[in-house]
Parts: sequence; C-alpha cells; structure tokens
Amino acid sequence: MVRQAHHDAVETELSPRHPELDEGGKKLSAMVRQAHHDAVEGVALSFHRVTLSLYRITLSLYRVTLSLYRVTLSLCRFTLSFHRVTLSFYRVTLSLYRVTLSLTKGESKLSAMVRQAHHDAVEGVT
Repeated sequence: MVRQAHHDAVETELSPRHPELDEGGKKLSAMVRQAHHDAVEGVALSFHRVTLSLYRITLSLYRVTLSLYRVTLSLCRFTLSFHRVTLSFYRVTLSLYRVTLSLTKGESKLSAMVRQAHHDAVEGVT
C-alpha cells in the first residue's frame, strides 16, 4: 500500500509537468508486468517439467514393480507345479507301500498256512 501510494504521488507529481514521462512510465510498467508474467510462466513451466519427470520416474517404478510381480507369480506357479508333482510322487509311494504291506501280510498268511499244512502232514505221517 505504501509503495502504491508513493507510486501514485510520483505519477501525480510528474504527470502534469511532463506527459512524455507519464507515457514512458506506462510503457515501463507494461514491460515490468510482461516480465513478471514471463517469469511466472517460466516457473510454471519448470514446475510442469519437474512434475512430468516425477511422473515418468513413478511410471518406471510401476513398471519395475509390475515386472517383479510377474516374476513372483511365475515362481509361485512353478512352486505349485513342483508341489503337485511331489504330491503325486508321495501318493505313488504311499500306494506302493500299501501294496507291499498287503503282499507282506498275504505272504505271512501264506507262510502260516504252509507251515500248518506241513505240520499237519508231518503229524499225519506219524
């Protein structure tokens, strides 16, 4: 406000005596306004460039994150496949164990029957 009052006083002082100074002052004032406008636009443009750079960096980080996610997903799928294969081998091994156990029990029963038959045959001879 003080500056504006001083400016107005100077213009009032100079205007009546020297109209050419008043015209030059208006031109100078217009030039200053334009310079200020250009400076503000320059700052805005710089800010826009910084924002754009940050956006590009963010986009690059997003792409890296997406790639890492895809790699992780592939590893999970591989692990799941490996788990399924391991589970299948476990089931086959369990089935073989059960068959072996059944054969062993059957063999034990067969051995017992043969021993009993042999025993009966020996007793029948005596």
